[in-house]
This record gives sequence, structure tokens and C-alpha cells, in this order.
Amino acid sequence: MNNSLPKLDMCAKFQNRVIKESAFFKANNHFTQTSTLGTRFFSASWSTYIHPIFMSIISSFQQLISYYESFNDVDVEPMSVENDCLLFLSYRLLSLPYQCPLTPFEETLRLSIMSYSCVRIWNLYGIPCLGGLVELLRKSLFKSLFILQSTAPDLLFWILFIGSLASRGMKSNSWFLVHLTDAAEQLALKDWASAASLLESFFFVCRHSDEPAKELWNSNF
Repeated sequence: MNNSLPKLDMCAKFQNRVIKESAFFKANNHFTQTSTLGTRFFSASWSTYIHPIFMSIISSFQQLISYYESFNDVDVEPMSVENDCLLFLSYRLLSLPYQCPLTPFEETLRLSIMSYSCVRIWNLYGIPCLGGLVELLRKSLFKSLFILQSTAPDLLFWILFIGSLASRGMKSNSWFLVHLTDAAEQLALKDWASAASLLESFFFVCRHSDEPAKELWNSNF
């Protein structure tokens, strides 16, 4: 992943079909009614820093991720409509810097959502392109870390947690963990329950079989 404009255009016919069919999971998604998933992206004071186009993508991801997470409670596999919507939203994230200028804050957030999709939805741990994405995320934090620490420490904790999960087995993992520890101390997070509660107000859902996330916390705090 080289952080460039997608080489192939997504045809208008496919885009229109996905937008039309996305009404299916929005109408059948009951997960968000009792969930805080993604609410801080819209309610936190720093949310005003996010471009409206980017915010619309985040809103669509909120619906799609919550629908995917609801599959953990039932014996069912995602259908083509959900997979098509994920591909469409991922394409929009890749293309976003070429649609509107992004601040370092927004660029770090964009890469974090992409990383989340890779490790929490696609389960792409360990593949080469994930390593490239993780490194892009780490380098973006060189520019945005200070502003995140001062204006959005809660968001920074989520970003570093996702980065720590995505970088497992990579050289950059220790870098993410060091800064994750600092972020947790800044927020006075003392145990996994308090950390998970904060994470779940972004894009994260604690699963019954979610050992990697809980193990990450228990082995470093």
C-alpha cells in the first residue's frame, strides 16, 4: 500500500448499486440502538475538525461495522451487499486525500480506520500490505501526535490501540505500545473494563473470542 490514488476507477454503475443496496443493512441494523459504537466521532469537541465528506464516510462505516459485528451473535455470514459496501467505503477512504485536503489530524484518523478494517473486519494480520499501512500510520503520528495529545487524547488512545493490534509481530509494535501506555496514563485508564468502554465509543466491539485485544492490554498494563 503506497498511499496513492487507486489505480482503477470504481464504475458508476457499481457505486450506484452499492448506495441503493446499502439501505438494506441500514434498515435491518438493530445493533446501534443499544450500542455506543462510533458515537465519539460525532459528539466529541474535536469532531468539528473533521471535513464533512470524511464525516459522511465515518457515518457509513459506523452503520456497516455495527452490522458486521452483529454477526458475532448469530450463525450467519456476511452477504455480498455488505462486502460490496465495505469495498466501496474502503475505496472512498483511499481516494479521500484526492477529493479534499486533509489535516495531519484527519490523515491519521483516515489511516486508523483503514487499519481497523484490515484487522477487525478483514482479519489481515501479518500480510505485507498491512505492514506498509501500519508504517504509514506511524509516520502520520509524527505530525499529529502533539495535537491529538492536547485536543483528543481519547481518540489518540483508540488510534494507538488499533495500531498496536495491527503491528503485532512487526518492528513498529514497540513504538505503538510505548505511546499507548502514555495515552492510557493520560486518561487514567486503570483496567481492561475502563479501556474497553472507551474503545467501544469509537470503532471497536468486545467479542467473546476477542483474546488478542484483551491480551494486548493485560500484557502491557
